[in-house]
Amino acid sequence: AVLDKVASLKVDKIVSCGDFVGYNPYPSEVVKWAMDARIKAVKGNHDAGVVGELSLDWFNWMAQEAVIWTQGRLDHAALRWLRELPTEFELEEAP
Repeated sequence: AVLDKVASLKVDKIVSCGDFVGYNPYPSEVVKWAMDARIKAVKGNHDAGVVGELSLDWFNWMAQEAVIWTQGRLDHAALRWLRELPTEFELEEAP
């Protein structure tokens, strides 16, 4: 429903504060959508955990399970995309 609404609004840019994974049962589909839509995003802590850049000790037990579960559901392209997300960026000023 959200994606349909975004499409109907004809937005020209979507910005994400990260965590494409860790909070949904479709991590592969979410990452593929974000890749295809060329989302401007930063890497969230769950994204970093899935690609091994953040120790699982940092997460509570449920988040640890989600990270491990998610790792088994993403292909190499999705993992590479998450790994390459920046940790910060600047938005240009609106005209």
